Amino acid sequence: MDENKETQPAVSAPEQVEPAIHKKSLFREYAESIAIAIILALIIRTFLVQAFKIPSGSM
Repeated sequence: MDENKETQPAVSAPEQVEPAIHKKSLFREYAESIAIAIILALIIRTFLVQAFKIPSGSM
């Protein structure tokens, strides 16, 4: 066997692949932000700060 012979690795290093940057339109950015804000506001209002009117005869 020839020990001076250079051997190549069995598995080559993965190539660096840059991810494609997908730029959203300004309208879509605003629409998504507003939709998320409305959903969060409804959830918070429904479960955390919902004012309940409890009927009582004292007033």
